[in-house]
Amino acid sequence: MSVSQYCDKKITTLTQDSSILEAAQLMRTNHVGEVIIVQRQQGKTVPVGLITDRDLVIEIIAMEIDIDKITLGSIMCLELITVNHDSSLKKALELMQVNGVRRAPVVDSKGALLGIIHIEGIFKVLSQDMAKVLKLFNNERRIEKQFRA
Repeated sequence: MSVSQYCDKKITTLTQDSSILEAAQLMRTNHVGEVIIVQRQQGKTVPVGLITDRDLVIEIIAMEIDIDKITLGSIMCLELITVNHDSSLKKALELMQVNGVRRAPVVDSKGALLGIIHIEGIFKVLSQDMAKVLKLFNNERRIEKQFRA
């Protein structure tokens, strides 16, 4: 199971010079909790940062910062964690766990943005797999009862 199969390809992006208000409005309109900050590099859209709804609350609102005086580039995370599109879900989960992030942009082998993986998406896949295991046990019991009754 590669990350590219399960990442959300509907992503919300802005540039570093975009406003805090733009980011908040896009999050609201698109019903997402993050905006990926991108820039064009050699014809590719490359992720360079990430802003979450939590960042807006903790870093801006709680600190009473005037949103008209800053841009997304001034508050975005500086060490962006990305996941390669052909990484396994297990590798993505390990990377996210080690770095304490719940979401990460998914990139191709050249660093171009393809989507985003969320911990919720990984949990959904894992829970579906666990449901299949449970069905296996239930079917095993049912079949055994038929043959040993």
